[in-house]
Amino acid sequence: MKKFPLVSIVIPTFNRINFLKETIESCRLQTIECEIIVVDHGSNDGTKEYFENVKETNIQYIRKEKDHGPIYAWLDGLLHASYELVHLQFDDDIIKPNFIEKCVSLLSKDVGFVFCAANLMDEKSNLLPKKMYSDLFTTGKHRSNKIKKFALHKMISPACTLMRKQDILDSLYVGKLPFQKYTYHGVGPDLYMMLLAISRYQNFAYINEALVIFREHSSSITSQSHLDKTKMLNLQKSYDEVRKFFLIVSLQKNFIFKLYIFMSLINLKNLYFLLNKIKNPKWQKLLDSLKKQYKKNN
Repeated sequence: MKKFPLVSIVIPTFNRINFLKETIESCRLQTIECEIIVVDHGSNDGTKEYFENVKETNIQYIRKEKDHGPIYAWLDGLLHASYELVHLQFDDDIIKPNFIEKCVSLLSKDVGFVFCAANLMDEKSNLLPKKMYSDLFTTGKHRSNKIKKFALHKMISPACTLMRKQDILDSLYVGKLPFQKYTYHGVGPDLYMMLLAISRYQNFAYINEALVIFREHSSSITSQSHLDKTKMLNLQKSYDEVRKFFLIVSLQKNFIFKLYIFMSLINLKNLYFLLNKIKNPKWQKLLDSLKKQYKKNN
């Protein structure tokens, strides 16, 4: 096994021991050394008992007796991660042996994240003909503005991505965004971490090869939302809340927006105290006028 810069793989889990075993095995088989962190929030299907017999030093098992959801599990895992580079792995998906190595080879200082194409499989691990994120770009480094439009309309799953721990931590809000109306279980921060990395770094990297396999099954959050129109609507609107928030935050770099905010915040009282601090005789008449106007209005 090659020893590149070490990577932490964080796997949140809840009552999926049968899928989880296959997921962990795919992480064990990586061609470079990885730390595996499994965060179990309250499973009662034998997950705890299984890990009592796991003695490998590069596998951490973190147990919480109550399920707080995937975002809290990610946070628990990240806080225990030893390394800067992190892959967030779902407990029902699989990564191919060279996934981490190929991602690491493309992640430089100016690259915010690396992601790849993905295959799909069913509950019995049979491959399906459909692919995700295939043929989007050529393999290699690209400017972030090339992926921004895509990310604002479609979700890039963390399960096919390698990122820096700090960028993920900065994106994980465990409550609501300011003025957020719609929420859905575990939805939002997964999109925000991609958008945040796009805004922070000049480049991203893409691998036009299916190095991960996503599992489609009836108990997944996505599948359950497709069976219920209300759930699907809440899922879509939760992602829309993140997109709106990101666009508002992005506007802070715009001069016209900054000017608008400045003009909105300036009122007669603030302007009077600002000019008063300057202590310039030329402003005296204006100060007197503002003082009279302020007293009149109050």
